[in-house]
Amino acid sequence: MTKRIAKGVSKPRKPWSSGPLLQEMRRLYQDPDMQWESKEQEQALVTMMMWQEQITAILRTGGGKTVPFMLSCTLSEAGVTSLVVPLVVLRGDLFRRVRELRISHLEWTPEEWRDASLVFVSVEAASEPRVQEYARRLVDDQRLDRVVVDECHLTIPAADDRADRSRLPDLPQLCRPKLRSGTISTTRR
Repeated sequence: MTKRIAKGVSKPRKPWSSGPLLQEMRRLYQDPDMQWESKEQEQALVTMMMWQEQITAILRTGGGKTVPFMLSCTLSEAGVTSLVVPLVVLRGDLFRRVRELRISHLEWTPEEWRDASLVFVSVEAASEPRVQEYARRLVDDQRLDRVVVDECHLTIPAADDRADRSRLPDLPQLCRPKLRSGTISTTRR
């Protein structure tokens, strides 16, 4: 095990099951009657908290894609979650939501070396060597729990317009588990 940790593999973490995660979600949102938005939301969070796999969660708009990474930041023994957000408007909405839930967070800048439960990283910053260095330090210290690429389907067009997309995948390669979320729209005929 020591050899795995020395290579940057995450230290073993307690796996969580659906029942305790639902209780934690109710605590976070201060709603004792809260239920999963969907079976897919529940499955994404439980799978992520098994600490083994990369996850791609594709849910409808309003399907609860943000709950898995926001809740995971508040659990006992939580480390740092790095959140890559492709849109400024989305980032602003997420900032508002984490403030309302009192989740420790910050927006990464080249001068930023502090930690928080949730670290927002813009698409532009995700390709910067300094954010890679910051993330590697967290990995080396066994504090980076996961990298989440929110609305991942938007990162390629955003990268085309604003950054060197050839380096975008580097940040998510640093740790497990990873969560990529996307929105699927449904139309009825």
